Amino acid sequence: MKRMLRKALTLLVFVTGTNLLTSTANAAENNAAFEKTPEITLSELGPLRGKKLSILYVVGVKGLITTEDLQIQVSEVKSALGASTVDNVTQVFSPVAIKREGFRPTFNYLLIIVHNQDEFFWKNADGGVPTDPRVGDVSTLKAKSFEFAEIVSISRIELRKMEQEQRTPGKVEISLN
Repeated sequence: MKRMLRKALTLLVFVTGTNLLTSTANAAENNAAFEKTPEITLSELGPLRGKKLSILYVVGVKGLITTEDLQIQVSEVKSALGASTVDNVTQVFSPVAIKREGFRPTFNYLLIIVHNQDEFFWKNADGGVPTDPRVGDVSTLKAKSFEFAEIVSISRIELRKMEQEQRTPGKVEISLN
């Protein structure tokens, strides 16, 4: 009887410990499955009053010999914020949790787009439209959906560096002056 009770108790401890380890590992995996972007505050927007702003977190490649922001070849839009109308000198965009997928980066460029239409979608220089969670059928997009007045690109590395330099964890202020 004692032997049977000891075996049952050992089994119970083993099962409970295994469940505890599994739930702890799952919680850690779920937290590691997303990267949280910083809160973005865009400032000095006076000259842009009445225009729209969109922020895109994208995976893309910038040409080696170009410095132009619109020469980024975007393969995927991971998240899009906006389009909000500029009615103040500063505009705040909330943080976003972007899902990690294997070895691919969550994003490697933040694109700030100034435009006039209600929605903005990225179109590469070669005319291709990248994967975008907001787009089902690309053929339904209107030509005006791709028009913009200005683009600012910031690499993920530059964004994290700005966050450290400004000493505001989880927040970055970007002047569009």
